[in-house]
Amino acid sequence: MSILALLPMLFWVVLRRLLGSGASFMEVKYPNKEALVFTANNARFTYKQLDNEVNKAANWLAKNGVAKGDVIAIILNSPEFIIVWLAALKLGACVACVNPTLKAKSLLQSIETCNPRFLILDPAFALDIAGILPSISHDTACFVIQTLLAQPLKDIHPRFKTMDCSKESTASPDMTACSKVCVNDVATLIYTSGTTGSPKAAILTHAKVCGGSALMGVAGLRHSDRIYTSLPLYHSTALILGFGTCVSRGATLILSPKFSSTTFVSECVRYNATAVQYIGELPRFLLNTQVSKEPESKLRVRIAFGNGMRDKRVWREFQARFHIPEIFEFYGSSEGNSNMYNLWKQGSEKGVGACGKLGPLIGLMQGVRLVKRQEQGNESNGDEGVERNAYGYCTECKVGQVGELIAKIDDSSLMMAFKGYYGDADATRKKVLTNVFRKGDKYFQTGDLMFRDKDNYMYFVDRVGDTFRWNGENVSTQQVSDILSMYAGVHEANVYGVRVPGSEGRAGMAALTASSEFDVKGLALFLNANLPKYAVPIWVRILQNDDSVRDSHTATFKQKKVAFQEQGFNTDAVGADQLYWLKPGHSEYSKFGKADSSSVIMNGLPRAQK
Repeated sequence: MSILALLPMLFWVVLRRLLGSGASFMEVKYPNKEALVFTANNARFTYKQLDNEVNKAANWLAKNGVAKGDVIAIILNSPEFIIVWLAALKLGACVACVNPTLKAKSLLQSIETCNPRFLILDPAFALDIAGILPSISHDTACFVIQTLLAQPLKDIHPRFKTMDCSKESTASPDMTACSKVCVNDVATLIYTSGTTGSPKAAILTHAKVCGGSALMGVAGLRHSDRIYTSLPLYHSTALILGFGTCVSRGATLILSPKFSSTTFVSECVRYNATAVQYIGELPRFLLNTQVSKEPESKLRVRIAFGNGMRDKRVWREFQARFHIPEIFEFYGSSEGNSNMYNLWKQGSEKGVGACGKLGPLIGLMQGVRLVKRQEQGNESNGDEGVERNAYGYCTECKVGQVGELIAKIDDSSLMMAFKGYYGDADATRKKVLTNVFRKGDKYFQTGDLMFRDKDNYMYFVDRVGDTFRWNGENVSTQQVSDILSMYAGVHEANVYGVRVPGSEGRAGMAALTASSEFDVKGLALFLNANLPKYAVPIWVRILQNDDSVRDSHTATFKQKKVAFQEQGFNTDAVGADQLYWLKPGHSEYSKFGKADSSSVIMNGLPRAQK
């Protein structure tokens, strides 16, 4: 076992307080300190009050037979989420954090994946569950939180029971079960975003939950901070990096039930937020919202932390408009075995848009490498298209070269082990790359393309599945999206490749949300001046349909591409959205109608007229 593998174990005694007993630890240290504020109803919990509620829930669970190793699925969007989560961890149970916005088949699949003993939910989601209950195993007991009920339980569904903790003791439950919990035991299941397919349940061990909760310490978050998040608790950013950080530092979490670009600033001002969380396109949404200057001038946010703010223009404008001195951009994934971060301070010219900084020494210690990829990889063989040399091993990228980020798997290490996806051995296997630099070694394939600059800053380029080839060249969807976002009137650009009959590879297409300032006539001239010809999208789709706009992102503000790719340029599939195309040989985008769509579907793209 390596020295690196031993380090997390040396800290385990300290880190254990960050798990289910974290609130208990802070209850002793800061009993009257505000731990949690829920903006929907202004509910507030001190650490003592929160620990009391956690103990009551833990005692209820224990009385109803929950024990170490049991899986509890929760569908909640309120402080009860945190209470049940901590209560389950105290008992050594595993919590599956189900996305409450899922419907029908997707919702059922998430529940079936974890095969829970208990399903605990907010009555607001009861009707969605009732519709799929016949397909849910009868071994799964379904409970609705009593305090959230607004109508008699029998009026919802006879299979539902109530979780009523009001009469339970506030004393800590019998900790015998929790004392047997191993650092490598499964603590939480976090479902992937499903941007490229169905969500998978990523396994988070107790060690990983601890490590994630401690990460923000390097950003300087402290006891006096008040962290505002409008991100969903079923995602690790809010649950572990948000609330987990609060428990580890004795800070306060200000929890908003849903992101709103119009109330984000006012809530930060009202609740005296000193730190905010972001993810994906959230900063861009805020910049596209007109808010009066007065509330913004009252902001006291000293740091914003999250991941996915890759556009340098958005980065600078977000920092300048909201007067945020520091941005902590981190890189990682729920299932991954590595992370990195970039703590950027106002005035610095380096690192804008970088998702981390990874020098040679840190990279070696963490086992993180950038490797070259083949022009076209075969994803079906689990090798994901990495380039192999004459000896069959991978080749590392040099400074400035784009490659795929991989991370060494060390099963003896708490933090470098890769546990994979719960109940999905095939998906787990496909993420493991073997015989990388020597025979028998294993690396986790992130699927993320990046490059390193001369100062060791790492920059995200694209997802492996999102980059496509057209006219024999690789097209980065992120690069094209960044350029499109610079055009007047474009609020957001989602770029993807679509199949065209009679053509190799995929042709570029962009789905845009735009304002009245947007002028399609000048778009082609702008793109040709800023992109190579092969990267200029052939089709542009202006999202006007409410369903299209709503379905263009995951609940964690990541762009969805699969549905748009499937609809392509078929006018029957895009609904009320307006399509334009840059017809071969033409210099301006023009409307793309039903006759054009039928012609391309039948005959492919027309040849440019000489």
